[in-house]
Amino acid sequence: MYGFSTVYLEAGSGASTPVSLQLIKTAKSAMNCTLIVGGGIRTPEQMSAAAKAGADYVVTGTITEEFEDLQLLKERLNSLISVL
Repeated sequence: MYGFSTVYLEAGSGASTPVSLQLIKTAKSAMNCTLIVGGGIRTPEQMSAAAKAGADYVVTGTITEEFEDLQLLKERLNSLISVL
């Protein structure tokens, strides 16, 4: 579509809800490109759902900004990665 090789669906930094799973599915089926999804993803379940819906990459930026303890951040990120 339009020659794009990558599309980024963004719910917004610190969004209260992630991009809808239906939008992820529709975008993935309509375009032959790498699909990145971000915004509002805070739990392993949300990350897993986005990946299963078709996201090739999932961005979790705000989570990393909220932690001051690096060990807790590492544990949180590992719990998110483990669902993929």
